Amino acid sequence: MLCMKLLRVKFALSLCVCSAVLTACGEKFDLPTPPDESSTTREQFLLFQWGADALQIDLNAPEDIFTGLDRLLYVADTGNDRVVMLDKAGRVQGVSPEIDHPKALGQDSQLNLLIVNGSNIVFRIDLVAINHLIGQAPIDTLVIGSNTSSFTGVGAFGDNGEFYVTDMANNRVWRFDQTDQSLKPVIFSGTGVGTANQPTGITSFLIPTGNISSILGQQGFIFTQIGQVFKLQWLSGGNVQPPFSPVISPSDNVDFFNHFKDDSRDGDVDYMPEDVAVDNSQRIYVIDSQADSVFVFNRNGEFLRDRNQISILSFGGTGSGDKEFRSPKGIAFLDVDDDQVLYVADTGNNRIVRFKLSSEFDSGI
Repeated sequence: MLCMKLLRVKFALSLCVCSAVLTACGEKFDLPTPPDESSTTREQFLLFQWGADALQIDLNAPEDIFTGLDRLLYVADTGNDRVVMLDKAGRVQGVSPEIDHPKALGQDSQLNLLIVNGSNIVFRIDLVAINHLIGQAPIDTLVIGSNTSSFTGVGAFGDNGEFYVTDMANNRVWRFDQTDQSLKPVIFSGTGVGTANQPTGITSFLIPTGNISSILGQQGFIFTQIGQVFKLQWLSGGNVQPPFSPVISPSDNVDFFNHFKDDSRDGDVDYMPEDVAVDNSQRIYVIDSQADSVFVFNRNGEFLRDRNQISILSFGGTGSGDKEFRSPKGIAFLDVDDDQVLYVADTGNNRIVRFKLSSEFDSGI
């Protein structure tokens, strides 16, 4: 992420992981033990290997992985100053012209690829105009923010090519208005509910498997932040107009990570959520670059468990093993041939890894 002093709140996160997961991320802390069951079906995210002919390309510190409405995958190959297009099997379909350090990707309803790179510019590649031949695509400047803006995430919504963008430097979330081609602030700086403090990643509900806004009956978005008040927040505001209000936990009106803050414990880990994804069942996936972990939540802000409410599906660990990461910064989800697949941009390991949600019968032996 950007070179700036980050103000973080330390807290401990009670986390139970699947049996295949390695040690806790960073500094070790105690994990609760799941209930003992002699025989049950357990769900977990398992490593899903790419085919032998896939990913025949060297990545350099990729900071984002995005699943497009065209059901293709796009990788922000940050260290190589380019965007890589993949099919669902991981085969390279094209590489964009040079773009300086792309950090986050999105795609609007018109199949324009949206790119931000920490500057005050949102870039665009019109994929339809060039028949998805991304290597021949001009990279347009779609909109320019203020001189102090630092755009870190982008998420599209609606049918008119509109989107949200997170601005870390100004502690804001902006909405791109297609009617006058301008950015309008919808979330302002602050430490309370409905405010932003160094926002990092964002996703809205326009996803490859369908726009879940119709399920929720409202437009909305989820964003992560790493500032003074450390949180993941799901916001909704009718026709994407303020004031916004949190809908994840209406009973107590708080943000995700405030559920897990416990000052009475020794919080050895500074959590740093970098990106967020949502699936068509309204499960929320957060990638954390400091904890080197994937956190999985239901729409109520609770850790997602398997169908028997035994194992928490979050997983991670620092390293380069099957379920380990080094400073991961991007996450995406896609239903592929009836498989529910989760993609992670494992930045520090220069790779993209994928997992699928699987059910396994545990005989208790």
